Amino acid sequence: MHLDKSAYLREIMKKGFMEDKQERLLQMYQAGKLTLLEVCKKLNTTTWDFFDLLRKRGMNLNVSLEDWLDSEEL
Repeated sequence: MHLDKSAYLREIMKKGFMEDKQERLLQMYQAGKLTLLEVCKKLNTTTWDFFDLLRKRGMNLNVSLEDWLDSEEL
């Protein structure tokens, strides 16, 4: 990288803040406090990228059997 120390530290902090934001939003999603679409909107990401993020962290979709069965009717 061709950054001075302060620019480098800003980049590291920015990545750390983003990682913390992702972790907090995923915890809220797992607790049922946020929906999939709300998390995607807050992370400014697509649904597919969100699925990938869950996979990388070994997390499951927050979908109940009732939700799944209801979606079959659509």
